[in-house]
Amino acid sequence: MKKIILLLALFCSLSGFSTTTYLVQLGTGGAATWRTAGAGEVNVDLTVQAKTLTAWLTATSFANGDQVWIAAGTYTISSVYTMPSASPNFTPSFYGGFAGTETDISQRAKGANVWNYTNTTTINGASSTTGIFNAGGDRSITIDGITFSGCPNNAGQVVYQRPGMIIQNCIFTANSCASLRYFISAASKTASTTNCYFSNNTYTTSGGTDAAGIMANNGSSGGTYTISGCVFDSNTSSASGSGSSAGIKAQGVGTTNISSCIFKNNSATAGGSSAVSLTSVTSFLTNSLIYGAALGAKSALYLTLGNVTNCTVVNNLGGAAYMNQIASAANLKLTNTVFWGADGSASSGSGVISAAANCLGTISNCAYNGLSANFISTPSATVALTTSSIDLFTDPNTNIWTLKAGSLLIDAGTSTGAPATDLIGMSRPLDSGFDIGAYEFDIITGVEKLQSDIICRTSKNEIILSGINANDNVSVYTLTGSRVFALKAVSTNMNIPVSQGIYLVKTANSVKKVIVQ
Repeated sequence: MKKIILLLALFCSLSGFSTTTYLVQLGTGGAATWRTAGAGEVNVDLTVQAKTLTAWLTATSFANGDQVWIAAGTYTISSVYTMPSASPNFTPSFYGGFAGTETDISQRAKGANVWNYTNTTTINGASSTTGIFNAGGDRSITIDGITFSGCPNNAGQVVYQRPGMIIQNCIFTANSCASLRYFISAASKTASTTNCYFSNNTYTTSGGTDAAGIMANNGSSGGTYTISGCVFDSNTSSASGSGSSAGIKAQGVGTTNISSCIFKNNSATAGGSSAVSLTSVTSFLTNSLIYGAALGAKSALYLTLGNVTNCTVVNNLGGAAYMNQIASAANLKLTNTVFWGADGSASSGSGVISAAANCLGTISNCAYNGLSANFISTPSATVALTTSSIDLFTDPNTNIWTLKAGSLLIDAGTSTGAPATDLIGMSRPLDSGFDIGAYEFDIITGVEKLQSDIICRTSKNEIILSGINANDNVSVYTLTGSRVFALKAVSTNMNIPVSQGIYLVKTANSVKKVIVQ
């Protein structure tokens, strides 16, 4: 019997059933303090340990499946934490945003955006020349709810991501190197970066070919890397290397999927792009909004290879896109995408696509102010725009780029290659055809069914929902993404007071735009 018990204990240990959650705190005066540890938990006070976060992580032997919960505060490090890869010391998953009272990850308090934790956990790498987290190979872990800041320009990157890693709900801000670098060298591997906020990062490496936001080097052997739901805000690059970017650069033979992202006010003064550089035929930019690159900056998009589908590229004063493909028109495809700006003319400005000499590509169902004569392929189903085509969008003056009733972009797209939903999750198509741009046109002007039995209608200064059931989940957002309402109590009917404007009403199965007058 004793042998059986010992064998069972050994089996459970090897099978990963015995895991530990480490409750980490700074231990300094005024900082967040963890509750007493429960079963399977260990309290870690870094002041008592006399260690920095990196030093404690390096000195600790983790089991497979362990988690590190980091209480609110600023953790200053002086060197990178190189994540272990194999038994007996595994890499734990990391979670931030705790007040110190939580017993479950879902209890962390959040603001309007998924990355805005009320209790902020920041890891500052200002004293580290090697970044904050480094992975030398595959790591099956999650990094969630942490703000990474302060890394200097000689750090290389803030976080080195490898296959198996999920990075979500994080903030990268005020770093002077590539915020995130992804690398894969083997096929059939995946990784993802989801719902993260990249703000005020700079990339200044002389001659560098990376990006201030994400450098996606999808290796020489394949794999799939997914970037979705991220916002890139006011990042800059002065690097002169080919394809360098203030936002994202994608390269390599593997698949890089960039979808449902927003790029605003990013600018590069040299190199490739102010927002996104695509340099591989298996790179895809879909359902994304790009606006606000400064006058004198590089074009929003730099395209040597790749695919751009259902994107809205507007008011980028350095130009909409630069294309450089001479091998095959099939290597560079633009579909259902709008390039527009109120500045310039048919030969220069925000709505103009420029190109290298003898450039080839496939442009289908796109709208733009102008296209360079260097582009020698023949576009199809083009919608010609002018700088005065302001009636395309709801309100360009306040950067609300949803489609306005009567817009030339409505039903002007093609179904070929079009995504099933738009930037905010609405189905395509919603009426008689596919629309051009990141947003599909759909506004409730009367009474409409949202989900199951939920009915939505509007009245003066309110949104009225009826037929709500106990398991329904309803949220209301402004068009800029701020949440103004979330259903917190079971009620059959709800009158939601709001000011005049356009809102998004989201349930588990649908997203609708409503006008409140």
